[in-house]
Amino acid sequence: MLTPEQLELRKKGIGGSDAAKVAGLSRWGTPFEVYQDKLNLAEARETTEAMKIGSALEPIILDKYESLTGHHVKRDNETIFNKKNKFMLATVDGLVTDKNIIVEAKTAKNSNGWGEARTCDIPVDYLCQVAHYCAVLDVPTAHIIVFFKFNESYELYKYDRNENLETALVKKECHFWNNHIVPQIPPAITKVSQAKVAYKFAEEVTAFADNETKKKFGKLRSLINKKKELEALEDELKTDLMLTMGVASELKDGEGNKLISWKNVTSERFDTTQFKQSNPDLYRQFVKEQTIRRFLPNYILEI
Repeated sequence: MLTPEQLELRKKGIGGSDAAKVAGLSRWGTPFEVYQDKLNLAEARETTEAMKIGSALEPIILDKYESLTGHHVKRDNETIFNKKNKFMLATVDGLVTDKNIIVEAKTAKNSNGWGEARTCDIPVDYLCQVAHYCAVLDVPTAHIIVFFKFNESYELYKYDRNENLETALVKKECHFWNNHIVPQIPPAITKVSQAKVAYKFAEEVTAFADNETKKKFGKLRSLINKKKELEALEDELKTDLMLTMGVASELKDGEGNKLISWKNVTSERFDTTQFKQSNPDLYRQFVKEQTIRRFLPNYILEI
């Protein structure tokens, strides 16, 4: 588990969890988001339940690694910067110092994306992470032990240094650091969420569309219309199926395969309206003003 000091230190370089994002290979982030994070341009992200569970299980998973392999794992490792590329850093979960092995502890819902045990057939985010760590620390091997929550099992995977992969990663990271972070030039924006972060506030000016931009607007309007048609069809089919089920909690086919589950779910919800009426002064203490930009295309316009 990283200390607050280590979390802050990560902003001063590229760490293992950034590697796949910088390379444009990650499921969980993009180069633009890494750029925002390193330059403190993005709001602090909340710790998710999955992240909390992963941190809590880390020492247990490392204990399991020790029992499976007989290796003693050094934990609470300090953040280390690469000697050559000083912006590259590593804070590993564990080290088997007498065998020169990096150990990473992971949790996953199930084995989707994970291949045969004791190979390096692992999700690309983790593959880039351990390749980055081996490059930074100049360590020949990394072991990845994962706890699959669905069937409560452990599997061990192994990464042996891959020169081609690490060379490509280092090249990407060097380009990103020297061409974006150092001169503070953002990488390409590829998602709506990124554009919203990059251009938070509107000014009282008007932009004008050229022919190419008008074509894109036309395509957007066409897609929105198709989406509305599909949503209407989806609603119609759901209604028909709900009427078929009535009060039944499940719908199965003739072979007993479950097609639909429609069960009662009880949850708790904070009643903001009632709280505001009952405690107006206390409510105002915690109200946070927020300014957002609304993106409202004019779909009625003839073009």
